[in-house]
Formats: sequence, C-alpha cells, structure tokens
Amino acid sequence: MPLLKDTQMVWGIVVFDATTGAPMVAAGSSGNFSVAAGGTGLYDVIFDDTVNFAKTPTVVVTQIYNGSSLTDFDPTDDFEGGSPLDNAVVIAVDSAKFRLMTGDEHGNKQNRMFSFVAVGPGTQTVASTNDTTQVTYGNVVYDSDIGTGNEIERASGEGGVSLYQWQASNVWGLEFSYDNGSANRPPQSPSNLGSHPPSGIYGIQPHWQLDGVTFVVQQIYGGQVHTSTIDDFGYDGGSTLDNAVADSIGTSHETMSIFTAGDEGGNRSARNIGFIAIGD
Repeated sequence: MPLLKDTQMVWGIVVFDATTGAPMVAAGSSGNFSVAAGGTGLYDVIFDDTVNFAKTPTVVVTQIYNGSSLTDFDPTDDFEGGSPLDNAVVIAVDSAKFRLMTGDEHGNKQNRMFSFVAVGPGTQTVASTNDTTQVTYGNVVYDSDIGTGNEIERASGEGGVSLYQWQASNVWGLEFSYDNGSANRPPQSPSNLGSHPPSGIYGIQPHWQLDGVTFVVQQIYGGQVHTSTIDDFGYDGGSTLDNAVADSIGTSHETMSIFTAGDEGGNRSARNIGFIAIGD
C-alpha cells in the first residue's frame, strides 16, 4: 500500500482577478501549477516542470460558492449561500494537466471559484506527520474492449483495492481486485453484465492494513458513457449537474465504501469516476 509521504500531490484554490476577471491562483502547493480559462466556466489546470507525475493522477475538484470572497463566512451577506446543485466536474485528465468546468444550479457553465487536489505517483513527496498514513487512489473507467463494455476497471492509480458494481439482479459483482499494480478478476466473478448496463452504483474497498479512512470521489465527464477514455481535451463538457455522491463510507479495510454517479437529471448512470482514500 502506498504511503502518503511517498505520494506526489498538487493542490490549490483558484479565484478571479477583481480587475480583469481572469482566473488566478489564491493558494496552493509551492506554485507548481497555472490555470488558463478556456471559455465560460472552463479551465485548464496545468502542472509545471517541477511536477513529474509518472502516471495519470486522480483529481477531485469542488466549486467554491461565496460571491467574490473566500473569507466571507456570513450567510446573511451579499451572497446569502448557494445552491447545492452548483457543481464542478472534471472533463479530462492526463499527467500534464486536467480540464474542469464549473456551473450554476441549472447545469449551465458559469465562471466560479474552485479548489482541487491531484494525487499520483511521481518524484516529489508529501510531508506527513504520520509515516504510517496510507493512500489509495485511481480513475475507474468502463472497458469498451471486453464483453459488452460494461466492465469497470482502474485505468490508473496506486494501492490495493477491490472494485465492485451493482448488477441488474441487485447483487454486488466483483469486477477487479488490485494488488501491487496488477489486476485480478476472481474466477467466480462475472466477466460482464450481459445486456443490462450498470446503474452507476460503485463499491470501492481499499486493502487497508489499518483502520480509518477518508474518502472523496469525482465524476469524470468525458462526453460519453461506457468508454475508457478520460484524456479527451477536445471536449468542452456537458452539464455541471452531472455528479457523483457518497452513499456510505466504510471506516476499515473490512468494509466497502459505496458511491453513485448520475446524469444531469439525477438519474443513476454509468460514468467514469476518480477516487482518493487516505487513512491510518
């Protein structure tokens, strides 16, 4: 299992210049990234030469809804809170950059502040006060080359983990179990789900040696479902209402964490996702 102290991370908060309206970095990790606007609500976060992700990182983003100020905690002030439908969605990611979109409560792209974390293997390390803190992360996609294209697998990531998906028969099917970077599909697990597409419910179980875990998940909107492509930067995104949410978080290596992905109408739908699990 990878240790957090041996993992490369890039993180930051992006706001807007009050005069020009251009996106700018307000906080982050050692100034090792830049941000470029690609249109309304569209941004590329570009890792600089000091970042050397050896493989595609996992990225999670969160919209910051607070008018124009990061430090205004008064909900009765000018912004009066936001809508929980306001969202940020990753569009594409590779080892050099990632693209995201932010939007309003109707799913329309709109310029908004956001924060992000990117985690992956590389040459830099993360300072940790606890040398036993472990991390598991990955991008889960649908393999379009096997069976009906409904099988989930980890396209990139590190750490032992088992991936499950909810079948049409309402039982869990183990798709892949990963240890030391290799994938294994147990002989008794289904090779595919036949003609029934998965409903967008995932089970993720890190192979923790110790108890305690924090889990975050991010939908990756690449323009289509049932595809293993997560690095298509030619796509400008869809609706920011497309989302992934946690149903339950397991607190030990013996329990499964469950997530649901869906479309802009709130319907469960098979989508690519990224996840990061950190714990002791």
